[in-house]
Amino acid sequence: MRFDWWTLGLQTVNFAVLVWLLHRLLYRPVLRMIDARRAEMEKQYA
Repeated sequence: MRFDWWTLGLQTVNFAVLVWLLHRLLYRPVLRMIDARRAEMEKQYA
């Protein structure tokens, strides 16, 4: 079995792009939604 540095490098770049996209498209909006719900609950029960 041969170790190919190009494949490792490209897979690393692809993984970094995937993590960035998931963070931007999924993580941030979910956190905003949770913060909005938390603020609404605090407003209702305060």
